Amino acid sequence: MVLTAHFIDDNWVLHKRILNFCVIPSHKGEAIAKLLEDCLLEWGIEKILTVTFDNASSNDVALKELSKRIGDWGVPNALLHGGKNLQMRCVAHILNLIVNDGLSVMKIFIGAIRNAVRYVRSSSQRFDFFKGCVERVKLECKGLVILDVPTRWNSTFLMLERALTFQKAFDRMVEEDAGNFCAWLEGAKGEKPKEGPPASVDWQYGEQFVDFLRPFYEITLKVCCSNSPTVHSTFGDILSIYGLLQEQKNPCLSDIASPMQDKFLKYWGSFDKLNHYLFIAIVLDPRHKLEKVVDYFEILDDGDMDEKVEANTKSVNDLLYDLYKVYEEEERESGVGEVGGSQVSSEAQSSSTKGLTELEKRLKEKEQRRIAKKAEIVNNDVDRYLRDPIEGDGEGFDLLNWWRVNGVCKYPILARIAKDVLAIPVSTIASESSFSTSGRIIDPYRSSLSPRMVEALICTQNWLRSENVYLHHMPTVEEMELCEEAEREMLKMPYGAAVGSSRSGMLPPKSKTSSFRA
Repeated sequence: MVLTAHFIDDNWVLHKRILNFCVIPSHKGEAIAKLLEDCLLEWGIEKILTVTFDNASSNDVALKELSKRIGDWGVPNALLHGGKNLQMRCVAHILNLIVNDGLSVMKIFIGAIRNAVRYVRSSSQRFDFFKGCVERVKLECKGLVILDVPTRWNSTFLMLERALTFQKAFDRMVEEDAGNFCAWLEGAKGEKPKEGPPASVDWQYGEQFVDFLRPFYEITLKVCCSNSPTVHSTFGDILSIYGLLQEQKNPCLSDIASPMQDKFLKYWGSFDKLNHYLFIAIVLDPRHKLEKVVDYFEILDDGDMDEKVEANTKSVNDLLYDLYKVYEEEERESGVGEVGGSQVSSEAQSSSTKGLTELEKRLKEKEQRRIAKKAEIVNNDVDRYLRDPIEGDGEGFDLLNWWRVNGVCKYPILARIAKDVLAIPVSTIASESSFSTSGRIIDPYRSSLSPRMVEALICTQNWLRSENVYLHHMPTVEEMELCEEAEREMLKMPYGAAVGSSRSGMLPPKSKTSSFRA
């Protein structure tokens, strides 16, 4: 099992770190939940916003059990809203299920082209013969045909896309090598014959299917990106997929749209089936805010269900304000920026009422309360952010940079919410890619490594190759005392000993002292 943390640092850079790469004793939900809890406790992680899973049934059980276990920790706000929005389903995995339902309908046409590619790649002689066919039909293509993995639709898409560019070469190969190709398709005695060779109708369906799948492929690449936030645009991508399925009127593809749409509705068919943080992320995009969410809801309901649109919009708005209250309370408890504030205001208030009559004092108090109430409304980050003008959707807009420049000074509490919400991963690809790395670590010459050593190698490699994390860290009292104790020990050392140590990387006492105090 791979556990990867996604977070945004104080310089508004998105990071991902592999925390654990460990052996799982069982694939039951309870075992997964226990292992996740152990990993979180080992790292001292006490608060979680979301966990991104694929759609295995055991993961649903694991999530419920993990929510229960985290609730027993007794940590305030360890899970927001009781873990209602804890699970984020992997968008790439759902897209894979949707497209595979369509591929199952098109398997006859796809199978003929796939077998032609397999025949070409089955031996070096056949591959060389195919190259000769490419030269004879004068195709100018840098790459050649590629094999696909039938269980991964994106590889099938790439296989079809590449094969279509060599259609003339395949036709020439069938003409000049028909005997060997047909014999290979028939197979040995007792084997089931393979589909093929590809006819013109197969190429026609393949071309239309590739054009149909291209938006799915592009969205999959987008949601799998782990170097920039994608959660704010995910619902828009989901909506475009829904529109593509609904508007499909091509008679050649009419049979595949229906099962794909049924699978879509199973996972994304209603507001309640979606993680509501997807909508919060849209609001936190200054180019869209709440207006875009309303537009999406109205398009989904065709403007015929105003009450439903209003109810869903209110749910998103209430969730944002609830998040703000939680983060505001944590900010207040931390006491940042509050030291001395109340004392100054009380002194100013006492000096301003000195020499006034009782009636004038009461009038002054009412005025101050009214000013404080207005200031409270103005100081609400959410109200101020939603009332401010929407940003222009210019080319190269950097969402994280916008929050880095505007968030801390204008919307400090809302910026903390944005830092957590925009870091939500909508795909598990970042974690699954770790297994590819493990294949390079565990090779025939290092096949006896212990699980703990494999975890150490993978995590260390991931952390060393990643960018530095920029954090504003205020040292604790214990850390300050430890540094002061180390400084005192350095000052007690003979000067000559310190100079001798400086050759191995240490500084003389005076330099050490001034560096520490600076």
